[in-house]
Amino acid sequence: MRVVADTNVLVSGLLWTGPPRQVLDAARAGRLELFTTSELLLDVHDVLGRPKFADRLVQAGTSVAALVAGYAGLAGFVKPAIIAPVIMGIPTTMRF
Repeated sequence: MRVVADTNVLVSGLLWTGPPRQVLDAARAGRLELFTTSELLLDVHDVLGRPKFADRLVQAGTSVAALVAGYAGLAGFVKPAIIAPVIMGIPTTMRF
């Protein structure tokens, strides 16, 4: 199975136990493949760097950089395709 986890799942899985951690553990055990993008890693780095996570990082004995690097080493990198918007705009003849 191939998985792209969003930032919320990654932050939760990297800092706490529970289902998001189980996703990461399954990837470590080779039961699924994780994929990420450069943009997602930047977002995870930014979110983990928020002050509200500082105490948890200290408790876990790790850093934002270490967590992001560890995840980057676990996940494969993909470059998402550019997808045209489905709805370009609402015609002026349509009124709600």
